[in-house]
Amino acid sequence: MEPIARRRIAQHLVRHRRQLIERRADGRKRGLGVPPPGVTRCPTNIGARSFPAGTYSPSTNRYYLPIMDSCMGKMGDTPARFLALDLNTQKFAWDVRTRVPQSSGALSTAGGLVFSATPDRYFRAFDDRDGKVLWESPRLNDIPNAFPITYMVDGKQYIAMPVGNPGLQGNSALSAAPENGAVRGSKSSVLWVWELP
Repeated sequence: MEPIARRRIAQHLVRHRRQLIERRADGRKRGLGVPPPGVTRCPTNIGARSFPAGTYSPSTNRYYLPIMDSCMGKMGDTPARFLALDLNTQKFAWDVRTRVPQSSGALSTAGGLVFSATPDRYFRAFDDRDGKVLWESPRLNDIPNAFPITYMVDGKQYIAMPVGNPGLQGNSALSAAPENGAVRGSKSSVLWVWELP
């Protein structure tokens, strides 16, 4: 590479770096990009939006997704949110706030249900229209940390949820509500199956 080309590249990099520094300084003056006092990492290690997976329902044209809003300290005792995003209006149709986040993937059905589980060891069916809990499992043996499935046999529909080996998501979720660690139960893997009405 010729010396003139090297010099131009170096000048460009220096100019670009200076612009980035100026933008950061300007953002800090306006209160942007500065975490609240005491916050060193935002979002948390499980992320605001990572695993568990959401689910799309073609009958409602909504995407149902769990998020964790704990790092900003603005949610108090309910940092976990389970949302229904209306893809037509691009607004939230419902927003269920809880103490513990969802720890399993979500599953929507054509029958108007959204299934998901939490690290307090419950598996729930939500109404896809308003987010109300329509059904709750008995307390499970361990933290659900996988993907529910639904299937049919001889005209009957079933929902199955693998439970156990909670991994990073399930164990990290307990930090939001440490009291749930005391009721965790045995560390074993079980496939729970329920028949739908």
